[in-house]
Amino acid sequence: MEIKKEYKAYMAHRNQELIGTKCIRPHGHDYKIFCYFEVFRNGNITTLFEEFDKKIEPMLKDEFDHRMLIDKNDPLCDTLIKHGLDHKEDLGLKVLPFPTSVENLCFYIFDQIITRFHFELIKLEIQETRTSTVSYTQEDYRNDIIHFGSQIKQL
Repeated sequence: MEIKKEYKAYMAHRNQELIGTKCIRPHGHDYKIFCYFEVFRNGNITTLFEEFDKKIEPMLKDEFDHRMLIDKNDPLCDTLIKHGLDHKEDLGLKVLPFPTSVENLCFYIFDQIITRFHFELIKLEIQETRTSTVSYTQEDYRNDIIHFGSQIKQL
């Protein structure tokens, strides 16, 4: 059986690799995050929905909501960190070990949910705009862990 949960977070980022496009500029999105969990019936129910909410929602709110996602290798990263320190400002930076594309964000959040909370996550969808959603599966995760596994463990 499958349970689908929806969460949301406001985040900013930039795609520093997309030179010559508007996406290189820092900009924000109203992300919707859909989690699909495999669950098993135990009598009349499978899992209380709050079991997901009480772990995933605080993680998203504390670590992602109203944050600026930035790649540690982005030249802007050091500038923003320095600005925050010099001016004693919390800029809400969420420094990631790779470019902040929605595809990489899927990988990172998928990894956090399964490694921190041990939920049986089947699929994760992140809607970056009203018309654009990335669907990320266990198979995608297995493929990506080969490429990003060592980077993500550095955080």
